[in-house]
Amino acid sequence: DYSTDKLMQNDENDKIALENPNEIYFNSSSPTDGDGSIDNPYKKLTSMRIRSDSVLYFAYGNYEMDSDKNIFNVKLIGQSKENTIINLKNHVLSTYTFVAENITLSNGHIQNYYDLNLTNAIFEYGEADKYDSAGNSFGGAILNIDDGITNPTVTIKNSTFKDNIAKYGGAIYSFAGTVNIEES
Repeated sequence: DYSTDKLMQNDENDKIALENPNEIYFNSSSPTDGDGSIDNPYKKLTSMRIRSDSVLYFAYGNYEMDSDKNIFNVKLIGQSKENTIINLKNHVLSTYTFVAENITLSNGHIQNYYDLNLTNAIFEYGEADKYDSAGNSFGGAILNIDDGITNPTVTIKNSTFKDNIAKYGGAIYSFAGTVNIEES
């Protein structure tokens, strides 16, 4: 049961969860699309359901994103990186403090502007957007961008990148900031 799994998570990345009571639950096997509570989870993922300052819990299953999304202080926790899959459907997630754990992000691209943490995750089949008029593309899965205000950081632990595409940096490209990769 993924509700008890979340209680067992206790590391430095749980800072967002402890500071934030805005928890939203998803279960693709639910008979109806609920209200996002632990007892009546949403069946479908929509960009409107990803709210700033929230923690989203995903039971085993497949979920699809419906549009691009700017993400501010959001944590995604899946039940299993192999069996909890979010198909971004070629959409871009622009992130400003984003954590993803025990989940697969498929067919999409992240543009990170501040702090991105991936732990025990799979990022697959991402394709970078064309960045300039010359047709260059950067970071098939993750593009780390310095916007002149922040110093972006990407931290990746025990994660896998496969079949991501870009002219420069098939998986990750960093224009500035820091990229830390451990056991990935």
